[in-house]
Formats: sequence, structure tokens, C-alpha cells
Amino acid sequence: MALSCPTEENFAAVAKQLHKTAVEAEERIYELEYQLRAAANRPTIIQESDTLETGLFSGTVQLMGPRFGVSFLTTFNNTLVPSDEGVANNSAPFPILGEGAYEVGFTATIVASGAADVNSYRIIQIQQHTPDPSSAGTIIAGFRLVDAIATTVFESGNGIDVSIAGHLRIKANDRIFVTIYHTNTSSTLNVSIGARVWIHKVSDATLTAVL
Repeated sequence: MALSCPTEENFAAVAKQLHKTAVEAEERIYELEYQLRAAANRPTIIQESDTLETGLFSGTVQLMGPRFGVSFLTTFNNTLVPSDEGVANNSAPFPILGEGAYEVGFTATIVASGAADVNSYRIIQIQQHTPDPSSAGTIIAGFRLVDAIATTVFESGNGIDVSIAGHLRIKANDRIFVTIYHTNTSSTLNVSIGARVWIHKVSDATLTAVL
């Protein structure tokens, strides 16, 4: 709709008409600014652990990140997801944020609780699971693995710093799990305080271009 600019019919009240036109222009500028901010500041949640995670033993896939006994605090959240809801190992974020392309990441320092087997390896994965009532589930019953981001890191004897991130097409009821598999048989592994997990919505599912 065109702005209501002064015409011959309202020349007698030019000042009032110009004020009305200015208000309409400001409303449109605000709408455009809101859209620009939404495009630049996509939904993002960052969480960081404030508890030492212990007891990760060798030879089996185990969860890392938010779980029983390990507290993760939200350090950034510009979404409608409650700040006490976990990004990983949780069902809360994606029904609220909706289907789309997401960047998902995890970074941590992982140290042997005792002896470190040099050149033993650690496989860290960010796993995407989708609902499947017929699945027994490798992490949780009723869910099956559909995609994963993975990295393998070898122990040097002093602990390792690991950072992993990638893009996943996630549906509303999918879940994200951060897992580790390692071969350090001489002791369990600990994840130091300050481990960080995040999700960033890159694009909505309905768009043909990535924002």
C-alpha cells in the first residue's frame, strides 16, 4: 500500500498529513529492520558444562553432554526455548524451533582419569535420531540413527582437546546426542568443566536458499 502523502484535498492540513506519513514510514522501517535482524541473528543456543563429567569407560558408545549428574548452563539463547532445556540428549529445542538446516557443534577437553594409553583413540559423534516406534534404538528406544557428524582423535598422553561441528537437516521431533567411543583401557575418561554444545538454525525447511 502506498504511503499517504499530501494531495490537493488535504493541503490545508499539510503538517498533520506529513506527521501521518512519517509515522507510516517509521512503521515500515521497523518491519524491515525486524526482518533484517531476524535474518542476521538466527536462532542460536549455546550451553556450557559447570560439572566434571566422569566415568566414561572403554569399549562402548556412551553419552556426553547434558545427562544425569552433569549440569550444562545456557550462556546464550535468542530463541523461545527455555534456558533450562538441554540442547543435546533432549527433546525440547526442535519442536519449538521447527524443521530446518542446523549447525550443531561440541567442543571439550577429554582427559584420562588415570593412566593414558598413548595412541588409543576416541571417536566423538554428534548423532541425529528420528522417531521410529519399531526401533529398539542404540541410544533410546523408539528412535533410530539417521545421520551423524564424527571425528577420531588419538591420545598423546596428556589429554585431548576436541571440537566438532557440522550441518544436519533436522525435523521437529528429532533428537541430537553427543557420544564417545574410546579404547583407553587403562582408565576411564573425564570431560573437563567448560565443555560446550551449541545449535544454530541456518535455514528454515521451506526456504530454497540458505540464509
